[in-house]
Amino acid sequence: MLRLPDRISGICLALLAAAVALLVIVAAEPRESKAGSDAVVPAEAYETVADTGSVELIVNLRNSDVLSDVTNMLRSRGRGAAADRLEELFSARLDSVVQSLPADVTVEERYEFLGGLLISVRTSEALDALGGGLPNVLSIGVPEVSEPLLTESLALINQPEAAAAGYEGAGTAVAVLDTGVDY
Repeated sequence: MLRLPDRISGICLALLAAAVALLVIVAAEPRESKAGSDAVVPAEAYETVADTGSVELIVNLRNSDVLSDVTNMLRSRGRGAAADRLEELFSARLDSVVQSLPADVTVEERYEFLGGLLISVRTSEALDALGGGLPNVLSIGVPEVSEPLLTESLALINQPEAAAAGYEGAGTAVAVLDTGVDY
């Protein structure tokens, strides 16, 4: 039997343990379902419907296959064709989900380039149907409103120093482009 030095043996054992850990993590990761959804309707949505008779929800669609298709097209045909294809695929995906929505659901906004919907739901039965497995739905959530915290944020961008130097921002426009990426 071949005997490895203790140092090499330890490295091999550590690599084997890392590989097993990686396999366990990958196996435990949630998978996007093509046929249906495991999306859970938040309990808060049921409470809001009971209290007010309606709740708005954000529906995020499964889009990894769409993005993969568009990425391949971007490589082969360029930006214009890829952008057109992205719009076409997201629109078709949105259409399929909209057609499967329960009767007590109204589509308020379609986010064509994000692959999502803002919907209003009027009954707990419709909420049950949403959580029951709509095709291509990745997640369902209640929209959140974030209040600005200027005391904390202005110091982060050195605004007090800029204001003290006379830069007040007159004639300046600011646009915030939020990707929605949650690091």
